[in-house]
Amino acid sequence: MPKGLKITWMGVLCLVALSCGCSPVYLTSQRATATAYADVSMNKAMQAAEQSALTLCEIDFSFSQQTYIDAVCALSTVYGCKVFEKQIADSWETLEDTFSADRLACEQPRSMLVEEGVQFGQRIQVWRVELQGTIGWPQDQKERQYWLQISEQDGEWRLNRLVSSEEIAIYLALEIDGEML
Repeated sequence: MPKGLKITWMGVLCLVALSCGCSPVYLTSQRATATAYADVSMNKAMQAAEQSALTLCEIDFSFSQQTYIDAVCALSTVYGCKVFEKQIADSWETLEDTFSADRLACEQPRSMLVEEGVQFGQRIQVWRVELQGTIGWPQDQKERQYWLQISEQDGEWRLNRLVSSEEIAIYLALEIDGEML
């Protein structure tokens, strides 16, 4: 192809590209968009963690065990629901015997993101949620703390599991050493 024809084709391609509405991409606008997306995702994750903790904390014994399981499973991953179904079924009678009130309730969630990462290919976050027991909780158990792992399932943050006491001890040790915020 002659040199003049190559230059002509390059000119035509540039004109077509520019006339198609191409605009420059600025790093600051990309950062702002990414930050806004991250803020929205973080807010949704925090809401999922806080709502999950409230649901776990609020038990109405006048309803059936299955009603409580359904409420927890509505906020959980598929895996989380299976785990909670078994745990609730195994401990329901003990819970009823332990608390004299017909209903347990909590309020004022305060939460802190502890860790985020990827586990088994899924985005996860660990949250520490602090609640105040308001109805039915004995005085020495009113300060409630829930350590939760939430996972993104089908684009939504959902309760996956409770964090084990061994994991909590590690997080607390890191916090004391100043490695966590």
